[in-house]
Amino acid sequence: MSSTITIGSREYEGDSISIMNKKVYVDGVVVEEGVITAIIKGDAVSVTAEGGVTVVGNVKGNVNAGGSIRCGNVEGNVEASSVDCGNVSGGIKVGSSVNCKKEKDYGKE
Repeated sequence: MSSTITIGSREYEGDSISIMNKKVYVDGVVVEEGVITAIIKGDAVSVTAEGGVTVVGNVKGNVNAGGSIRCGNVEGNVEASSVDCGNVSGGIKVGSSVNCKKEKDYGKE
């Protein structure tokens, strides 16, 4: 199950997305440098980021962010400074706040 990440005007598709040391890795390959913020289109399965992450879809696997996470439903596990999401049937670990609502715009295009 792959996702699409948008950085500026470019889109990349892959199963595993990491944003570490100001580099973006998609399936282990560096695709961009100097970028911190990411928008993932599709269900997120494996995302690790130093900054914030917006998922236009649901979290189906593990999303770990140094900043905030905005997403649709959490069906997997998320760890971040704060989480703004839809329904939760997985796990959430936060440093400050969680805001869950039945319908979130982040899960939709």
